[in-house]
Amino acid sequence: MNEPKKLSSLQELIFDAPLYAVYEMPQGHFHLKDNLEGYCVGCRQQSIFKRTGKSVLEGIPRPNGGTSCGEIAYRCARDNEHMIRIQVRVKKETIEKYGQYPPFADVAHGELRSRRKGLSEQDGREFYRAIGLESHGVGIGSFVYMRRIFERVIKNIFDEVKEKEGWTEADYPGRIDERITLLKDHLPSFLVKNARLYSILSLGIHELDEQACLDFFDVARNSITFILDEAQRRKEEEEERRAAEHAISSYKPATRVSG
Repeated sequence: MNEPKKLSSLQELIFDAPLYAVYEMPQGHFHLKDNLEGYCVGCRQQSIFKRTGKSVLEGIPRPNGGTSCGEIAYRCARDNEHMIRIQVRVKKETIEKYGQYPPFADVAHGELRSRRKGLSEQDGREFYRAIGLESHGVGIGSFVYMRRIFERVIKNIFDEVKEKEGWTEADYPGRIDERITLLKDHLPSFLVKNARLYSILSLGIHELDEQACLDFFDVARNSITFILDEAQRRKEEEEERRAAEHAISSYKPATRVSG
């Protein structure tokens, strides 16, 4: 398993931490406002959540060498019936989230889709599958999903521009570096500048051990996020550009009737 990570806030523990991720126990209590912001599965949008009980460290005593468990619950401000509950285990100097309802995958996937409207169902599902594997100490498996997303970004962009460029499927190269060269003017600049990421992901699948993959996972995850975000922005800008060009080319001034 990974070494315990730093825990920045109760917000991170409830809405961002996957199951079984182990964090260093913060010193003292979390000094946070009662309200947190996160994705509500019931409302299907971002919402404010109000604490229903004590803070995590107030409600769960720090054991001396033993283990203590407890639950933290927050209620959606939009609908009192919508709640998020997590079960945590405190052991020595660490804290671990071992249970959650609604499931972490539903919350994480929904939040990603709400913030990134253009993200495909498959990309969202595999992105958080990679995060889930990493949280269980499975670094090589997490790299498989990250590499699949990387490859799919390139293929999707090829499919979007091939007609405009006069390409056919036969023009799509077999090697990833050749694909990037062919599509460099259409791909996210982060991907083009950091194409070595693909080699690292491939190395992780074929040669690196689990720990080496786990050590690089945060960099890989953030990089894939940059690529997905930039790809979506470029797509939206292109759609807006086309709409503006169409409006300009089809514009006809209103005919004035002389009196």
